[in-house]
Amino acid sequence: MAKYHKSIGIPENIKAKAKDFIRQLSSYKMPLSNHAFEALQEEGQQESIRQALEGYRPSYSEVFEIVEYGHIEKIGFRIPFNNRDIVFIVNSCGKIVTIWTNDRNDNHVTLNAKNYNMALA
Repeated sequence: MAKYHKSIGIPENIKAKAKDFIRQLSSYKMPLSNHAFEALQEEGQQESIRQALEGYRPSYSEVFEIVEYGHIEKIGFRIPFNNRDIVFIVNSCGKIVTIWTNDRNDNHVTLNAKNYNMALA
């Protein structure tokens, strides 16, 4: 299993796999897991977040993380939402497995590069 972050680098072949996977996704095919549903309830903005995702079409430009194991296992997306961002992870079946909001100005100073594979030049 390989895990990549956009700040550290994603190999071109993984980007291509991710783009193919994303083309197949659409909001009506991205149901919430029980965990994601509970996380939405904890956020306290369940309805407004659901509305923001309704009709949402994923784009590679919103990807921040990819987990790959011969195929795409998970992709993390970050999209603007009011004065924050919605962050969510989609699994290989197209299900949102977790979701939360994050401060738009979060610059990931806690990002641990040791948790990710490096893209080879």
